[in-house]
Amino acid sequence: MLNTLKKQVRHLRRWKKYVWDDREDFPVSFPEKLRWALKGFSVNESVWYKLKENGTGEYISEFERLDTRQINGSYRLLLDDKLVFEELFSKYTRVPVNYAWISDGEIYPLHGAAISEENLLPFLKDVKKSVLKWTGSGGGSDTYVFDASGEDILVNGQAADEEAVRKLFGRKGEALLCEYITQSAFSAALYPHATNTIRLVCAKKKGEKRAHFISAIQRIGSDDSIPVDNASAGGMTASIDPETGRLGPAIAKLGRMERRMMPFSYHPDTGGQIEGAVIPGWTKLKEEMETLTNALPYLKLVAWDILLTDDGYAVIEGNASTGFGIFQVEHGVRHKALGDLIRSYGIIK
Repeated sequence: MLNTLKKQVRHLRRWKKYVWDDREDFPVSFPEKLRWALKGFSVNESVWYKLKENGTGEYISEFERLDTRQINGSYRLLLDDKLVFEELFSKYTRVPVNYAWISDGEIYPLHGAAISEENLLPFLKDVKKSVLKWTGSGGGSDTYVFDASGEDILVNGQAADEEAVRKLFGRKGEALLCEYITQSAFSAALYPHATNTIRLVCAKKKGEKRAHFISAIQRIGSDDSIPVDNASAGGMTASIDPETGRLGPAIAKLGRMERRMMPFSYHPDTGGQIEGAVIPGWTKLKEEMETLTNALPYLKLVAWDILLTDDGYAVIEGNASTGFGIFQVEHGVRHKALGDLIRSYGIIK
């Protein structure tokens, strides 16, 4: 009885944190918020999915999604810890090289990189472009791209002096300074001022021995999201036809109010084509990501973030789960491949 009560309390606390107290970017009345929250959907989800018109039957809530993190069990550490991720997956595919681990302002070089507090700026100028990512901040926040290929050092496209650069490294907490990988001409054409990645899910249903391609989405940056492509920062997502690699229109969940949930065949900031563009080498990419996932049979679900390059691709990171919001902007996935996958683990009915 006591264990049951403890479980219910944990359930309620999690519901409060991830549903009731979740950020609200849209005005919704209290009764409407309560209506959807009792079904596990946040205010934002109720708007994104147009639940008032569509109902909840075809959608997976963020509250339900939380349990998908347990699918990989303790092996999710291999994906969650970006230091471990680079050490492991660099043996199988191209991943960004970590130059340094930063902890409370102290810089610790990795892989023999000649970086220290004293020669920080010379190092940045030597590698020309690099990325500083503070851990513990999701959605691409606290990510800084350094471009020292010219006379000035640019931080997310803006000129910065030495004091400003050092301040970014001097914070409390932990961060990684890593290699900047240049995206392909195809990806840059989608939006040139952010790194535009493909979120590609490979997984195996419960009881299966081999993982398969499940679903994928193209993420696209915008003037609101620089330097990242995350939807939570104002970036957009475009569906990918699983057979052909053809992109659908781009949709922004957040960012400028007048753009939210509007389909764009062409990028609203640059005019670049989105809808109808076809990802180069799509079939081969799917096959190779299946092979990579199956190289580590103890991983049951991986949401890969892939950056296309002119000579192939790089795996920016792997995730032990994936937000469903980016896959459900156009239609729900409860009874599609993603839903079938997590249903096999008893997460949804």
